Amino acid sequence: MTERVESRAKEDSEEILGDTISGYTTCVPIHKDISLIKSKAHFALLPVWVYRYQFRGEEYIYHVNGQTGKVIGKTPTDLTKALLYSGTVFGLASAACLLLKMMMEVL
Repeated sequence: MTERVESRAKEDSEEILGDTISGYTTCVPIHKDISLIKSKAHFALLPVWVYRYQFRGEEYIYHVNGQTGKVIGKTPTDLTKALLYSGTVFGLASAACLLLKMMMEVL
């Protein structure tokens, strides 16, 4: 296995195991030992669609499962747009609350 595959498999295994722990507010692992064993089985999931594009000089890759439509990939984010969107939502919610308060005072 390549180093990237092993790293990803260990991270995913740790996350899956962590998701099985419930009923605690915190969990601090004292020791982790995740061993990977190569197997003879080879699986292929077809069709898989791979999309590559560049956004602001950085390449983004998406993999789409052709059977389920599940998408895996890193989404580019624009901090300015995120802040504008959040500000708009906050402003509209504040205006709605203010309007509701004014209506309640009239009644």
